[in-house]
Amino acid sequence: MRGLLDKTNTASGIWADTAYRSAANEEFLAKNGLVSHVHRKKPKGRAMPEAMRRTNAAKSKIRSSRVEHVFAEQKDRMDLFIERLELPERR
Repeated sequence: MRGLLDKTNTASGIWADTAYRSAANEEFLAKNGLVSHVHRKKPKGRAMPEAMRRTNAAKSKIRSSRVEHVFAEQKDRMDLFIERLELPERR
């Protein structure tokens, strides 16, 4: 995560999905005065607790409206087109 953060960005909140949640990343964010808004992972072999589900849903709503739309707009400006290729099934 260290290489992804821009030191000139003055925002303190870090929004990310569960792939970025680790003890090392959380420690790094705390040491640098950054607020973690990283989604929580579902406990293995158990259902996700209701409070955790609601928290992740709230984070997703904000992330979708304030973060992800920026990437979509940049993609549109550059007239990028991403196509998903269907691969034949392996036999």
